[in-house]
Amino acid sequence: MLSSDTGAAAGQSSDSRKQSREPGKRVNVRKLLGFILKPAAVVLLFMGIVWALNYLVFPAKAYTRIQFHDLYTTYGKKGKNIDLLFLGTSHAYRSFDPAIFDEALGVDSYNFGTSMQTISTSYYILKEVLKTNHPQQVVFELTYSCFNEKEHLPLKSVIVSQYMRPSVNKLDYLLHEYEFEDIFYGLIPAYCFRENMEPETLAENLKNKSTAAFKNYHPSITKSETEWMESNGFVYTDKELSIYHMGKRKPEAWDESQLSSKYLDYLDRIIALCKEENVELIFVTAPSPEATLLELGNYDAVCRYLDALAEKNNITYYNFNLVLPEIMKLTNFDFYDSHHVNGEGGRKVSTVLAEILDESRRGEYEAERYFFSSWEEKKQSIDYITHTFYNVEVTADHYILTARAFSGQENAEYEYSYWVYNSLKESENELLRDWSTDPTFSLPKDFRKDSYRIRVAARLVGSEQSLATTQRQIRTFPIEKSDE
Repeated sequence: MLSSDTGAAAGQSSDSRKQSREPGKRVNVRKLLGFILKPAAVVLLFMGIVWALNYLVFPAKAYTRIQFHDLYTTYGKKGKNIDLLFLGTSHAYRSFDPAIFDEALGVDSYNFGTSMQTISTSYYILKEVLKTNHPQQVVFELTYSCFNEKEHLPLKSVIVSQYMRPSVNKLDYLLHEYEFEDIFYGLIPAYCFRENMEPETLAENLKNKSTAAFKNYHPSITKSETEWMESNGFVYTDKELSIYHMGKRKPEAWDESQLSSKYLDYLDRIIALCKEENVELIFVTAPSPEATLLELGNYDAVCRYLDALAEKNNITYYNFNLVLPEIMKLTNFDFYDSHHVNGEGGRKVSTVLAEILDESRRGEYEAERYFFSSWEEKKQSIDYITHTFYNVEVTADHYILTARAFSGQENAEYEYSYWVYNSLKESENELLRDWSTDPTFSLPKDFRKDSYRIRVAARLVGSEQSLATTQRQIRTFPIEKSDE
């Protein structure tokens, strides 16, 4: 047995050991908390700064902000389902008006096209929509240029990822869509809009963000002088191409050997995902001005490729660049630039596509009633000049002007005239060279000392068109270097 003294000593020893450990425990806990809280505070501070910067510079009129808000707050809840989904670039959100499809087909449709939307982005948007919705059909707008690797712009990913809710799908998107050098844009998305830090722009942006329309995600906040978003993602533009001033269109080249393997892979993923979810996938090409397609030079190769792609995957494909004129006649007034329809053009496209989808649903659709069989067949119907332009070679003493005109006729002959253009008194234009089949005209560099404008006009040989009804282009001189 232990004596009382021994027991007391043992107790004291135990107490002292306990006391000696307790201060150490407290110190370790404080260190641990400090180790955790300090980085957490830094992260929270960083996130706060990022949020503030995003609020300051992200445009109040962002279309994607409204689209994702609609997805997260309206669809997939309380029985609200997106029956018909549109995906693609700005061609999609300018060409397909959900209101027209809803009325014609009795469905609930939504346009999730975004500016510069890559095929890979389309895949992740589709996955996001499928979390809470089950579309019967997905209309995927295939512009031929969407297969090309273009100049890398983080903005086209930022405008989508910024408004996606945190999820595994968003993380996957960030990891696959952002390249390593884009890490700064991924961490601080506001950097894409750094030009909005200008005092006047910043003040205007904050003013817009203080409105009820912005706070309530109402499409009216997107209103600008020439365009705005209407309901369910459709963007209406009221700009028009000038009917007689169609110059060079500069279309993006098509070369099948240069197509992006990444985008082709993601297209396969979209096709597989739709099959897995039992969703009908439909390819549609929105129309471009005939001038753009003629200048491209090999649009027939584009058509063959897309036809084969659709056939290989057993997917229905509608190419609105081949639509019959008696079904839908689009003029320059239905486009706002060299690639996109304007608001009224979009409504024309939507009306025809809705009719086609309705007939297909009822088993009554016949392709030959709506479309030419090929681009070559369509070209033969373009028996007028769509546009003209001229290039300039600069020599020591002269400007050598060389014009070119386009129509659908393979062996068409054109004649050109050159004028000094006076925008204030067009009736007093000065004729420099009368109509001739020679497209080239030489102009002395010392023709005039002050700035002046030269206009070329083109018409088919044998035509009696006046200057007022011909296709023409106007350029300002002097010009410092040659162009092509």
